[in-house]
Amino acid sequence: MRRPIHLAVALSAAMLLGAVLAVPANAQTPRSQAPLKYVRTYQLFPGIPGLFDHLNVDAKGHRLFIAAEQYKAVLVIDTRTGKVIHQIRGIEKPHSIFYRPKRNLLYITDGLAGAVKVYNATTYKLEHVIPLLKDSDPMLYDPATHYLYVVNGGGDVNEPYSMISVINSNTFKKIADIKVQGKTLESMAIDPNRPYLYVNDRVLNKVVVINRYTRRIVANWPISGATTNVTMKLDVLHHRLFVGCESGRMVVLDTNTGKQVASFPIPKVNDDTSFNPATDRIYASGDGYVSVYQEVTPNQYRLLGNVPTGHMGKNSVLVPQTNRLYVAVPQDGNKVAHIMVFKTEGLKQTADAAAAARHWPVSAPNAEQLVMNTLGRYPVLDKLGLQAIPPGGKRSLLIANGNMGKIGKASTPGDLAAVRSGAPYCQPVPDRAIYNMKLAMIDASGRKIGILVMEIPFSGVPDSAGAVKLAESVRKEMSAQIPNLQWLFKG
Repeated sequence: MRRPIHLAVALSAAMLLGAVLAVPANAQTPRSQAPLKYVRTYQLFPGIPGLFDHLNVDAKGHRLFIAAEQYKAVLVIDTRTGKVIHQIRGIEKPHSIFYRPKRNLLYITDGLAGAVKVYNATTYKLEHVIPLLKDSDPMLYDPATHYLYVVNGGGDVNEPYSMISVINSNTFKKIADIKVQGKTLESMAIDPNRPYLYVNDRVLNKVVVINRYTRRIVANWPISGATTNVTMKLDVLHHRLFVGCESGRMVVLDTNTGKQVASFPIPKVNDDTSFNPATDRIYASGDGYVSVYQEVTPNQYRLLGNVPTGHMGKNSVLVPQTNRLYVAVPQDGNKVAHIMVFKTEGLKQTADAAAAARHWPVSAPNAEQLVMNTLGRYPVLDKLGLQAIPPGGKRSLLIANGNMGKIGKASTPGDLAAVRSGAPYCQPVPDRAIYNMKLAMIDASGRKIGILVMEIPFSGVPDSAGAVKLAESVRKEMSAQIPNLQWLFKG
């Protein structure tokens, strides 16, 4: 991300929203109690000047990629030996790095060139250059569509607005620009179940909410009690957006309402935040240490420890597959730049669940468009999906969903049983604060064609009766647009 800004902000206790169990931000946690266990240090070679920017990993290939901004290169490190095995040169100002394993490609934003540069991750040969505006910086990948969202332009090109360019990572073509008023945009997050892209506007101190299918701004959520919002991570399950601010606060927003529900201290100059949904732990790296918090409830956070790193060690990456956190620490006086490696204590090693889940091929363009349009009209919905047996098929599948990565999964026995009676199924899930809804789906003539599934947050309706009423209203509106089952698979 862009150059760090040192800010001294006095925050009163009254500004602390939500319950937080914490210690002073500059306190260090005893090693025996630390949530991060120091493993080793990768000493880099002398002569790497200035700050680092973002990191990415190839977990299976045992490689760590790190942007060395002033050195004008991306360093490739073997995580087994800690040695630099390659330097990708010809990048004037590297910022964000995305490694796509299935294509074996590295996508790197070059802020000075104003481009995304694509490299073969075996030969490190430059294969494609996707031109954008200068100051191309934050980049985010949507695995459902294979689109990249890249921030570029803004104040560095003397414009009062920035662009979020949408790039097809398969074809290496820019397909759209989303214009956002604001000289400096930072990290982004995608809600896989809703059509929303969340973007940090650090100058105007707010989060911009964009419908990524219509590419229009639908909301602006102000940040209070903290300034210079830079980092962002999303807890999809509990509808919480973690916004890290350089002033030394983590602000938590409810994505159902846009309201700020908590705030707690983190390192200043925070430039990377990680969240592990398997353990509900948050890692915020900044100047001098990493703060680790446990999400006790969606509105309550407990500090597990402040683990020291090094001066301006503001960039990090969490690798759940190997239970490792890597922190990049730049050269400081006689101290050579290095990477600190920590083991994430108390965490379970996670498997790639997506690889284990079976999907059947299905194409239902009209159904998918209908779901996306409905999600846009009903922002209160957390999830929306349509299940049906494709023409000529034998099993009921999820044929359309706000999270396109789930399309093709088979209907569960529970889904089928829930709608057998014909009455709406409504099950409250208190720990997630949602109503799990299932309804028999009908077409415009009243013929049963499948199952409509959705999740409605408690905050969106007064009670379960209200959830049923809303679900039936959504079904009625969708049914009126479906002439028959076959129509869903056309388009």
